[in-house]
Amino acid sequence: MVFLSQQNAPSGAFFWPRARRFLGLAVGLLLCWHAVAQSATAQLGDPGSQAGLAQSATWHRLLHYERTWNGQVLSAIHSPEFFLDPQGASDPTAELAATLRALQLPLVRGQEDQHAACRFPARRAWLESRLPELQRALRTELQALHCPAFEEWGGAAGPASISLMFANGYLGNPASYYGHLFLKFNSEKGGQSYLLDRTENFGALDVKGDNPVQYIVKALVGSYDGGFSQIDFFYHDAAYTENEFRDLWEYRLDLTPQETRFITAHAWEIHRKRYTYYFFHDNCAYRVAELLELLDGVQAVPRSAPWVIPQAVVAEVAKQSLRGKPLVKQRLLHPSRQSRLYQRFAGLNAEQQQALQSVAAGAVGLDEGAVRRQPVQDQARMVDTLLDYYQFTRNSVDASGEKRLPAEYYAALKARLDLPPSASATKEAPPQVGAAPDAGHPPGWLQLGWGTQEGGGTVQTLRIRPAYYDDLDSEAAQPAWSGLSMGDLQLERQADTVQVKRLDIVAINSHRPSVTGLPGDGGYGWVARFGLEKQSLACSDCQVWRLQSDYRKVVSLPSRNAMLAVGVGGGLQSNRNDAGPTFASFVVKASKRFDGGSHLNLSHEVKSPLDRPEATRHADSLEWRTPLARALDFRVMWERDGVARTTIGLGAYW
Repeated sequence: MVFLSQQNAPSGAFFWPRARRFLGLAVGLLLCWHAVAQSATAQLGDPGSQAGLAQSATWHRLLHYERTWNGQVLSAIHSPEFFLDPQGASDPTAELAATLRALQLPLVRGQEDQHAACRFPARRAWLESRLPELQRALRTELQALHCPAFEEWGGAAGPASISLMFANGYLGNPASYYGHLFLKFNSEKGGQSYLLDRTENFGALDVKGDNPVQYIVKALVGSYDGGFSQIDFFYHDAAYTENEFRDLWEYRLDLTPQETRFITAHAWEIHRKRYTYYFFHDNCAYRVAELLELLDGVQAVPRSAPWVIPQAVVAEVAKQSLRGKPLVKQRLLHPSRQSRLYQRFAGLNAEQQQALQSVAAGAVGLDEGAVRRQPVQDQARMVDTLLDYYQFTRNSVDASGEKRLPAEYYAALKARLDLPPSASATKEAPPQVGAAPDAGHPPGWLQLGWGTQEGGGTVQTLRIRPAYYDDLDSEAAQPAWSGLSMGDLQLERQADTVQVKRLDIVAINSHRPSVTGLPGDGGYGWVARFGLEKQSLACSDCQVWRLQSDYRKVVSLPSRNAMLAVGVGGGLQSNRNDAGPTFASFVVKASKRFDGGSHLNLSHEVKSPLDRPEATRHADSLEWRTPLARALDFRVMWERDGVARTTIGLGAYW
């Protein structure tokens, strides 16, 4: 035990004044900290009050609040870690207050990634722009802040620019029928470095093991979660342009460095957060467009329909202006392997094309006269085309199940090494005028028609197609000779009676005539549809449900931009008027595209019930479409199915 002597004990004259000064300093610091905290709340007055900021459009976009049926708000994100207040998913004011408090908490060394400033850099940037006092306080408190996870995700320097990326629709996968959107964060280092650019991709999660039917049903009713994930661009480039032969369109946005940082920061905030995924609305197109709408004055989500389609978002973004300039400053095409093959092949003359067809068919070799008599530079271009062809048509599968290149590819590669370099079909090129997705017509279509029917007088028709295109109006980054329609309703009025002529719940047709004449390039097609339709033009109140498909052989005709398809198939139908529940079908169809956008279809179809061949029906049709404007078209249709009918119609796209 130690006892203090009177000499060692602190004197009151010395100790208490200093103690009072120390306590005064501590109280002063506490009051100063409280004043800063209060300023971050008190300075939210109108327009700086906390309630005003909590109800601002930008704050709601940052938290992804959506209106519910009772007028309240609820965040589309249901990951609890996205919110700092227990009620933050439905209470903007509480989340704002919690964010302000969390931003002012002291840093813990080694746990920087857990601090609100690192977790929510976009929230911090926006609040600092509205609250100067908060900005001054955080710059002092967080001056040395580094966010390792955020910097690793976005790169130490961050992106130099941002691009909206569109992948063409792909009829081989229901999830990709309408195309796909994602964001690319550009480093702009030059050369092939763009393949290493980061992307944020939104899609349905936990879909592994589900077949296409399960996917469609679950995506329609919201049974999947959706979310953003980061993938390097080379993955998209390989998956879309090399494996699925889909062109990629890049829309480079004209953003300031501050705007680029803001979009990047919020992309980090929502990275790997979970939403509910809906195929027709809360999909990749909507979520990417929603991210771009953080920019004041930018509308990226189309308002004309209750569904959101990627191509419609691209068209909407392409119309936007920011700071008096177009939002899109550059369009680039990343052509697929198929497009590059067609581009190279079209650059050869007729003799070279014929020689290449002979080489691909194995009739001649690269070292024979048909090739060797060409100029050396042209030989190089021919072999380059052949290399693209072998990569486009590779069908061999190795023991691991992976596609592999044929031996002919390596022989062509060896021959190419003996030839001089030549100009190549670029992987990144300016698009052709009118070919970009934003140049196409809107996805919805409404047509009013008038016609006459043999023995039946006049007919008025109404056709409503919410989405997307048919084989007469496919254009601008949609597959030629193909169609994808959903909810296509055709009504007719005749003799004061209105009835459904046809309703396509879904109708898909894909025709791929050969462009090059090389073996394996196209030459096939298929059709599938499900819906309601009249059994013939001659009957009334005779609609049947039908599920029908067929496979077709497709060839190019000698006339330019013309094709012929011959198909066989069959289907199931409701057994009405003793038509039978099953039938076989045979179809012949010819199509021609004209300069200026006009298109002609001519077809003959035979349907024969399997149990009543005597009830076989023949149907003929001729349909002509010509565009009047980007959002208007005119069609003439003649059809015979029991009786003949001629109809003219004026259509408007929306």
